[in-house]
Amino acid sequence: MRSIKTQCLIGAVAIGVSFGSTVIRADDKDPNQSTGQKETETQVGSSDQQFIQEASKGGMKEVELGKLAVRKAQGSDVKQLGQKIVDDHTKANKELKQICQKKGLSEEKSDAKSDPAVQHLETLSGAEFDRAFVQHMLEDHQKDIPKFEEQSTSAQDQEIKQFAEKTLPALREHLRMAQSLASKYGISEAAGAEKKKGKDWDENDPSKDKDKPEEKN
Repeated sequence: MRSIKTQCLIGAVAIGVSFGSTVIRADDKDPNQSTGQKETETQVGSSDQQFIQEASKGGMKEVELGKLAVRKAQGSDVKQLGQKIVDDHTKANKELKQICQKKGLSEEKSDAKSDPAVQHLETLSGAEFDRAFVQHMLEDHQKDIPKFEEQSTSAQDQEIKQFAEKTLPALREHLRMAQSLASKYGISEAAGAEKKKGKDWDENDPSKDKDKPEEKN
């Protein structure tokens, strides 16, 4: 009889331990699991996030412009630049998407086909298209390269810094190719740079007065 009681007692204890361990496992949750994405996102500084969003949007635009050049350009050298733009920026866009997913950042969802530059080039053809495409490549890369250079040295997030540094050689090659074509099509790089300034013109800068048209009384 004592043996039977002992066995029952041991069985009850075993069941109790089993249920207890089950409860412990169910309650043993990672307190950061539900807020993991939020915490990951806050680890990426605002300037880095802005760079990622701008680079993603600009990259999608470049792909669309490149596709147009492959399809519509008259010159084989312009088509070649367009294809390189498509290949390099498609690769960079995929890397950006992976970074966004890993960091818990929202991905850029804008429609590049609705970009004014893309819509403008859609209306052109022949030599006129080639000239406009090269002009856009000059302006875009003259604007983007300094941003990538800055991020390659000052980005807070190491992966974003490495992405900027890794992408720079391709951007510089795009600019070099566009500069070579610009001389062929008689496009002034200085004019493209001034056009990009737009509203950045400082009307209070005395050094600009000589370049401004004289006011008539």
